[in-house]
Amino acid sequence: MAAKGGRSQPVELKGFGISYSDLPWYGEDPTQWEFDRRAIDAAFEMASIKPADIDYLHTHDCSHISSICTAEAIGYLEPGEGLKAAHDGQLRFDGDRPMSTHGGRHAFGHAWGASAGTDTYEAVLQMRGQAGQRQIKKTPEISVIHTHGYAMIGTVVVLGSF
Repeated sequence: MAAKGGRSQPVELKGFGISYSDLPWYGEDPTQWEFDRRAIDAAFEMASIKPADIDYLHTHDCSHISSICTAEAIGYLEPGEGLKAAHDGQLRFDGDRPMSTHGGRHAFGHAWGASAGTDTYEAVLQMRGQAGQRQIKKTPEISVIHTHGYAMIGTVVVLGSF
């Protein structure tokens, strides 16, 4: 609690989850990855949150459809409605379900190990109200960052405002 009295704008690590799989990393349904489900559940349980609590989501978007599938798996978007949400502008920084506001890996760059760092940095900027022109209208109190590593490592981090 000493951080509250300081000059900085602290962000709290509320929870995290990590899980892995090996190739092939999916079963019959390539849009559902069990190792992600385990990481999501662990992070949400540790942070004591549910999908409705998320103000900002940043997903590993190595392909555009991957980010939509992950947002649906997390519960941030309704199953089967992600593409419509993207089409309707809901996922933009000025939409009602903002995601990956620095442009994601396709616009920002896919720097492998550094990508998770830039995704977390973006979430912190959003939570501090310091994201400039891409600042979300309502400053997020709960942010979730999801990322992947090879063969497949799924990680989910939950950040919260003090």
